[in-house]
Amino acid sequence: MSKEDGSDQMAGVEGGGKSRGGGLAIEFTIKIGAASTLEFVSESVSSFGYSPSELKGGAVRVGKLIHSEDLESVTQALARAYHGGEAEAAMSFRILAKSGEPRRVSARVALERDASGRVTRYRGTLVEEGGCGAHGAPGVSTASGAGPSPQRT
Repeated sequence: MSKEDGSDQMAGVEGGGKSRGGGLAIEFTIKIGAASTLEFVSESVSSFGYSPSELKGGAVRVGKLIHSEDLESVTQALARAYHGGEAEAAMSFRILAKSGEPRRVSARVALERDASGRVTRYRGTLVEEGGCGAHGAPGVSTASGAGPSPQRT
């Protein structure tokens, strides 16, 4: 990934906190299965009004955090990476803070696969984009650079 796609802001962030570019960084791990579960989320998620324990405990479903207008494009980007054998996907979308305020983030999500190629975990980093708020359409790409497709996968 290049600096143009925001990866320079996300590189080298461990445990959440500030990214190199100064934006807030949140790390997460989601275990994929019959009931996908959030295994880890960094303490920096508190800037959105959530505690790691309420997200990991399932009190708030992770899918409900993504703005409803962005959910389909995020799902499509992950599905393209999943089915296309990609190692990662990058996207921009809105997260709903606990207060209901939409806040734009850039995400880079690595897809961990087992020996048979099945995705077992998503490990990612979200970096808050300053000043975008609820405006603008989401942007998505996979590691190959493919953008959103009009078809649902």
